[in-house]
Parts: sequence; C-alpha cells; structure tokens
Amino acid sequence: MPCENGSQAFRLIYDNPILASFQEKRFCTMLNMGMIQIGVKTLTTKISSNASIILCVFDTRNDNFEDSILGLVEAKLSDGPMFFNIFPNITMSLFHPKLCESLVLIAMVQGFEQLPQGTSPISLMWRTCYKLQGSAFPTALIESPQGKTVFFQTDFENSKVAVQKVSEWDEVVCKEEDV
Repeated sequence: MPCENGSQAFRLIYDNPILASFQEKRFCTMLNMGMIQIGVKTLTTKISSNASIILCVFDTRNDNFEDSILGLVEAKLSDGPMFFNIFPNITMSLFHPKLCESLVLIAMVQGFEQLPQGTSPISLMWRTCYKLQGSAFPTALIESPQGKTVFFQTDFENSKVAVQKVSEWDEVVCKEEDV
C-alpha cells in the first residue's frame, strides 16, 4: 500500500467473503488475532538523513489510548527497509458491528518534503494471521511484551544482514492527537 508524507490510517481487517460466510452460518463466533506482520520499504532513492517513520498499531475498541497500543515503532528510513511482528492475542466477536474498524495502523512519515505533492515515497505491507473459533478463550503460544516492539532493519548498501532493534514505547513521541 503506498504511503505519502504526513499521517495516514489503514484498517488491518477487511470485509471478506470468508468472514461473511462464517457470520451467516454462526459456526464460529470469535476471531482470535494471532499475529500482525508489518513491513516498510522506500520507493525512492532520494532519502534524506532525517527521513523517519512512526508506526502505531492499536485497538480502537479501547477508550484509553495508552492501553490500546499493540505495537509502536520509530525508525529512520535511511537505514533501509524494516519489518516487525506483533502477537496481540486478542479475541473479537465476528458479530461486532465495527469489527473491520477495530485494528488500525497509523503511519506518520517525515522527511520527504522535497518530493512532489502526491508522490508515495514508501510502501507499507502487512499481513494478519487470525483463527476463527467457537469460544472466547485464546490459545496463542506467543504474546508481545508491553512497552516495547522489536523490529528488524536491513541496510542493503552495506550488508544483507537484518539488524534487530528495539523501540521503547515511552521514547517514541506519538500523541493521541496525531493518531
């Protein structure tokens, strides 16, 4: 998905025929979100040294912003492509009226002011792994820790090794008004 300079919001759950068929049959009533994987890649070679991105994944069903954060990453785009995994282990009803609006990814891109208006300097990719089940009791093997997100960044010019970095949530400047 192309992303422009500034702040943009993306829904992580879409209406699809599979979910609709399960809602009609009422065979499975719950959706357990096991993993969300997000990747970022620049689409231009003109990357300034101050180009950065803040990615925030949160659950809109929670009124408290601090408690709704599932993953928060701040990274320099000049360091190369990056990706991270979140294991939220949250269960949602398939019949919730705002199921498709419940998980949101906010991307705040800075440092591409020199590009023409409407140009998409980066590409966001994500995939969600979920399980449909009949009960509200999740059985996930892995859960993400609160307060930090581990991400991997690769500088293809200098090496082909992915470097593991940690983004502490309290160090990222992300206000609720920006989201």
